[in-house]
Amino acid sequence: MSTKWEIRRNEKTSINKLEIHIIELKKAKKEYNKNKDNKKAQWMMFMNNPESKKVKTIMEENRGIKEAVVTVRKMSKEERMQRLEDLRLKAIMDEKSSYDTGLHKGIEIGEKNKKEEIIRSKKETIIKIIKSMLKADININIISEVTNLSIEEIEKIKNI
Repeated sequence: MSTKWEIRRNEKTSINKLEIHIIELKKAKKEYNKNKDNKKAQWMMFMNNPESKKVKTIMEENRGIKEAVVTVRKMSKEERMQRLEDLRLKAIMDEKSSYDTGLHKGIEIGEKNKKEEIIRSKKETIIKIIKSMLKADININIISEVTNLSIEEIEKIKNI
């Protein structure tokens, strides 16, 4: 079967011929079993499973297939190595991301604790001042005006 494809590049038109061959692996296996010297059938056996026992037998006779098997193995090994490198880089990036997330979370917690400590410290200071004013017998109404606290709040502090 042949098909014509039209390809346009920079307003120029060229026509390339493309041939498509459909191969049925079951038929290729049958053909190989009928005639083990059939080069096309040998290649089809290789395409079906480059690691099969039959291909190992074919490799002894067909140098081209032997080279193809070696190339496939080499490429497969390179792909595995690349995959391992990708996984290693991902682990490093995940660890950094985890560290950065933990650092930011730690800063948030630290800032929250700092604010809470400042508020607690201010409350303690106000309580000390109010208690000192009460000891000095300053009128509770004046303390309320100065501190903007209600008389009830001052009475609670007085009882602490």
